[in-house]
Amino acid sequence: MQLAMRASRLPGSTFAEKIANAHAAGLDGVEFEVEAGFYDQLGDISEALQHTGLRAAAIYLGHTTLVHPDYAQREAARVAVRQALGAAVDLGAAGVTFYGHYSRTHVLPDLHPYKSAVELEAELLSTELRATLCDLAYAMGKKLFLLHAHAGETALLRRLEHAVKMRLVQNEHPFLWAAASVHHMAMQGEMLTDTLRAHLPHVGHVYVGDHGQRWPGAEGRDLSPIAHLLNEAHYGGWVVIEGQDPTPIPAPYLAPMVGLVRDFGF
Repeated sequence: MQLAMRASRLPGSTFAEKIANAHAAGLDGVEFEVEAGFYDQLGDISEALQHTGLRAAAIYLGHTTLVHPDYAQREAARVAVRQALGAAVDLGAAGVTFYGHYSRTHVLPDLHPYKSAVELEAELLSTELRATLCDLAYAMGKKLFLLHAHAGETALLRRLEHAVKMRLVQNEHPFLWAAASVHHMAMQGEMLTDTLRAHLPHVGHVYVGDHGQRWPGAEGRDLSPIAHLLNEAHYGGWVVIEGQDPTPIPAPYLAPMVGLVRDFGF
């Protein structure tokens, strides 16, 4: 199975060092987060990937303003997705992971009985995907991976099934997939393997971690049932190891942690 970690979580002061450490730890690739200076260093990143033989898993765009009452904010989000897709082309990544909506409260008004705020937001996000972004991804040959969160973080895509519904509304567009997050599914109180099994045909990217979005093994969660499910289904996408500690994982712990994830069956 293809294992990766986000560059911001890897030890090292440069992208070259982070990629070298990922290679030494036994990872197959690195997911790159859009951050200050990222686009200016695409050449250095590409060179480091070629040197180690690792691949770019995806470009993590994160939060967007695709659902926003201000047109300028929505246009800025479209531009950001377009630029991230361009970086995916440059680095040979599978595509771009992003949140279509990330706000604990609704950002559009409740127009009941015409439509509720959540209906308006879902319709707007679906229109953004249908009218622009899916066609753009198709033209560039890179996939869009739509992230879900949980009820404590967003008012719209609170479950994996919500991201999947967005794909279904787009008639299962071949360049739009859901990104499944073990952490967010657990925070929502879902049965992890049951939820993942029900929606796996629409999942193109998976994030795995321990309780509270800690590094695998930190709290003792057994991830082997998830690995078994993915293997049984012949899942061919990337699995990104997640951990939200405020600093990158210390270098001495990186290889043992990756080894533990491999032992789970990934």
